[in-house]
Amino acid sequence: MFSDCIPNWSELAAAWDAFEQRGVTPGVLDFVDADFGLPVVVMGCGRGLLVKALEAKVGHGQVVGFDTSAEMICAARARGVSVVRYIEDGSSVPELDHQVGAIIVATGVIDGFDEDELRRFLASGMERLRLRGRLVVCFFATTGMFAAYAKQIGADVPLGFRWAPVIAGLLCERDEKHAAASVAVRAWIERVAEVLGVTFEGASAWLLDNLPATRRLIDLEEMRAIIESIGLTIETVTLASDGDVGIICASRELDPGPR
Repeated sequence: MFSDCIPNWSELAAAWDAFEQRGVTPGVLDFVDADFGLPVVVMGCGRGLLVKALEAKVGHGQVVGFDTSAEMICAARARGVSVVRYIEDGSSVPELDHQVGAIIVATGVIDGFDEDELRRFLASGMERLRLRGRLVVCFFATTGMFAAYAKQIGADVPLGFRWAPVIAGLLCERDEKHAAASVAVRAWIERVAEVLGVTFEGASAWLLDNLPATRRLIDLEEMRAIIESIGLTIETVTLASDGDVGIICASRELDPGPR
């Protein structure tokens, strides 16, 4: 387990409005519909934005979300999303009463896993899928603008990059090459400040206190190889959010057998 890559989810729940429009949003997963495979499980459902959007598309009772943060689950229920459940252990997809049509793994869920833990987690998801069921794995990729900036300033590390120098550097950056990343960071901090009711400086400090020290990045081809190694068939490999997020959709083509 890479503890350096795990954020303080319980604290981040207080300002999750500033996060849930980044990474995996309903728009990014617009290919998931009633024909995609039902029911749908969302691992790392957070405050329920994705669960609510999917339920509106595929029907009531066809989506359930899981999260290891009790604060996130409470926040989801407070906004009217009731089909969410707290789980204490996020190292595997929970046992269900029946096999499902699709499992979506949101960004952040696998960030702390080493390779063996990741394989076990994905294998547990495969076991919960019915024949032709789909597993959608979303993760922070090595191809995004933040990753490129981190490499340029020497903030990259084997697992990804260090958040503190990247945020500090982008707040001072004047090079047109990194304008988009600089604007994105400023807008992100301003949104956190608005949600928390603090100053820009206070929001910056709060982020660094609660974000993981290291942003975990995973190479697309490495993830693809891991997914194929557990017996799933890759359907699509895509990038979203300016290349920051990798999304791999794979299906279970082998009969999982009776349960």
